[in-house]
Amino acid sequence: AALAVAQVAEAEAARAGHATDAAFYLGFVGVLTANGGAIDDALDLLEVAGDRRLAARLLLVGAAVGREKSLLAAAEHEARASGDVFLLLDAMHLGGSFAHRAEAGVLVRHLLPHIPAACKHHFRSRPAVVWARPDATDRDLRPG
Repeated sequence: AALAVAQVAEAEAARAGHATDAAFYLGFVGVLTANGGAIDDALDLLEVAGDRRLAARLLLVGAAVGREKSLLAAAEHEARASGDVFLLLDAMHLGGSFAHRAEAGVLVRHLLPHIPAACKHHFRSRPAVVWARPDATDRDLRPG
């Protein structure tokens, strides 16, 4: 079902002239079908368009599905370059290292005062935010 939806989304985005969205869905279809050529084509199109956010999201999907460390590193790099801190949190969460968790905790603690009160519960319930343990002390986060 996901493949059919992604194929329709790609076709509709292309028909409507939304090249970056069409490229993202082309890459998504590539991830679902393990078609490296489609993924490469999509990333090339996103690079030409300058959409690092969608490139990071596509790489993150690929890393989550394939558990490829190189894709995860590329996704994290693109997320940082895009400036999308929420996407960066997701990339660090998927990476799962102690260093990622410590950095994510700092980032979440920085973001929390800027999250509207009506959205704080939803923000705090995001898996990446729960994992970051923003209320933990440095001692709580030390390994071992």
